[in-house]
Amino acid sequence: MVYFADAIKEEILLKNEDLSNWIRFCLVDTDDYTKFTGIDRGLFTLKISKRTCKNWAFDLGDFLGFEQSLGRRIILEITREEFELALGVYAGRSYEEKVLRDGEPTVLIHSTSWWSWGCIEESGFLKSWHEVKREFVDFEGEPIGAQLGDLVDYRDFIMFSDGHVMAEVIVASKQKGYIEMDIHQEYETGARLYFDAEAMARDGLLIRDGAHLPKVKDSLKVADYLIWVSTWVELGLVSQVSTPAEFTNASNARFDALFGERFGFLAK
Repeated sequence: MVYFADAIKEEILLKNEDLSNWIRFCLVDTDDYTKFTGIDRGLFTLKISKRTCKNWAFDLGDFLGFEQSLGRRIILEITREEFELALGVYAGRSYEEKVLRDGEPTVLIHSTSWWSWGCIEESGFLKSWHEVKREFVDFEGEPIGAQLGDLVDYRDFIMFSDGHVMAEVIVASKQKGYIEMDIHQEYETGARLYFDAEAMARDGLLIRDGAHLPKVKDSLKVADYLIWVSTWVELGLVSQVSTPAEFTNASNARFDALFGERFGFLAK
């Protein structure tokens, strides 16, 4: 169900004993950020700036399709005019469509720990947090994203980055046990996996939720989509210890040298 914020009494909503099945979308007009996710006024909320996010209509369409597929009740803080505009732009599209859209990355990157990379090599599959937890019951108590207020169902998906340093920030944060945003702090590098996003889309694996880059449910057969893996050994570094900034920059530069002309260049 979808509700407009001006048509629902929030005090009634907030008296509901279980808010876990409610989610909120806000279209805002700010230069301060492009997207924000987290708990706001008691609900998990996605805020998107129409000033800085040119594809906000697609993000709203993906958000609605994905969240309704999960049976969530959605509150929209958006004008009726903006809503109708978005529906017109999004008409005929799907959060599961089997093509890459203009502006979506041709390469999706997943970073993981050295231990996890060993498990991936052995099994041949990259797996979501929940899938790994089912296999290894003593695996992490909860993913590091829980500290950011991530929804529990995020754990059913493999998340990706587009070359940004944040993929390594997540690996470093897991090692520290808290969110460490300093990209110049040392950590033990693992593996940085570069995947062919177009092939993943063509095979119907990519799912869009409006808040993140396209993601994959449950597991991914690595051999079918992997382009290249960066490790400290592959890069010829003197040590496994590096910083998120150094490892990201070195990995992206090597990828560009090897595959940039075919898949697009990542180094900024």
